[in-house]
Amino acid sequence: MKNPLLYILVILAITLVACMKERGTYNHIKINEIYIDTIRPVTVQLGGKLEITPEISQSIEEGEDNLEYVWYWYKFGFTQSDTLSRERNLDITVPMRTDLGSYTTVFKVYDKNTGVSSKWTFNVTVTAAAAEGVLVLSNLDGNAELGILNTAKNYVGSLYYDANGEHPGKNPVYVGFTKVNAVPYLNAILIMCDDGNGGVVAHHMDFVKKYDYKKYFFVPPSNIKPQRYYN
Repeated sequence: MKNPLLYILVILAITLVACMKERGTYNHIKINEIYIDTIRPVTVQLGGKLEITPEISQSIEEGEDNLEYVWYWYKFGFTQSDTLSRERNLDITVPMRTDLGSYTTVFKVYDKNTGVSSKWTFNVTVTAAAAEGVLVLSNLDGNAELGILNTAKNYVGSLYYDANGEHPGKNPVYVGFTKVNAVPYLNAILIMCDDGNGGVVAHHMDFVKKYDYKKYFFVPPSNIKPQRYYN
């Protein structure tokens, strides 16, 4: 009579060997990697052009039809970012109302086929030729005009005319700056004129007219002859 225990041991041995056989496959699939070459820090003036042409390469793909792009920036301490462009090359005009200072700027590239992305972070510093200096009120053939002698000792003229296409008034008498620390958007430049209208109030960064000076009064006089503003 054959020993049944021997049969059981043989079956167990065969089962263990079968379990030890390699059943998986290790086929490695190469993923297209994206590389962005160095983008250096940039300084740009308000109203100036911010132009950057990045150098991009890929490990597999030769063309760029598979790529999508986004440029955005944010200031230190701010949680929200502003999208600048979704084009490959950045080519924008910095708005005159942009806050001055340094912006952390990000260029991000996506592979639409795989979802793989790559990004490069750099700094953009926004300055203004007319941001700091001495305001200069000029009389040009009877017309008032505004300029500034900036901290670089360069004179920048026709600030109001270039922003509005007209002069702020006639017979200029005084220019002043109102600064409200708690409410920055109330900051303004006052251009006073002895022409019956009194002059204008302009935005302190882009020099666009906000309203006529006579609106400073609850009941404006019929003939305004301002001489000086004290803040």
